Amino acid sequence: MTAEYEKSREQLSEILQRDEFQSGMWWQHLLERFDQLPVIGEWSIGNWLNNLLSSLFRAGAGSGVGWLLPVLLAILLTLILWVIVKQLYLSRPAGEEESPSTAEESKALQWWERGEAHALRGEYREGIRCLFRHALETLDHREALDRRDHKTNREYREEVAVAAPIYLPVFQLLVLRFELVWYGMIEPEASDYEEYRRLCEGLTGGGTIEAG
Repeated sequence: MTAEYEKSREQLSEILQRDEFQSGMWWQHLLERFDQLPVIGEWSIGNWLNNLLSSLFRAGAGSGVGWLLPVLLAILLTLILWVIVKQLYLSRPAGEEESPSTAEESKALQWWERGEAHALRGEYREGIRCLFRHALETLDHREALDRRDHKTNREYREEVAVAAPIYLPVFQLLVLRFELVWYGMIEPEASDYEEYRRLCEGLTGGGTIEAG
């Protein structure tokens, strides 16, 4: 052997003798961490990993690389556990995913509930605005119009007139009264809100969305 080889071997031996590379210390720490894993019924993930890795460590102890096998296995098992936890707790089951139709209905109901909440606080102007948004979301769900933030109420009236003219008379009243309250700066009273609510409910079904 050359002097350089002997020197490198001695340096490697010194490094492996350090505390952080001694199998007993890191092994005990790893097992303690496994003991903290959750218990499922009578089966403990930590105990299972503890027993498995202990057996492997003892089996490879005489080969000179016994410390390496448990490390690699621990990394692999950690990745597997991460995938399992992600599937169980971070992913929505396929059967529970909201369809676009369900999401639109939910949004329409949220606007209705917001309007009712504002009315209870005496904020009738804001309540009417929320009910109008409820009407737009409902008609969008029914494909009577295509709601977009950049569109005007005139464009919505034109779309309803073509796609669902049966809704047009009531929808025009909702648009007119909303614009008088919101843009005309008319301060509505409780009776104004109740009348708007009645018209809106007749068109959309209110808090229980109808198919239309």
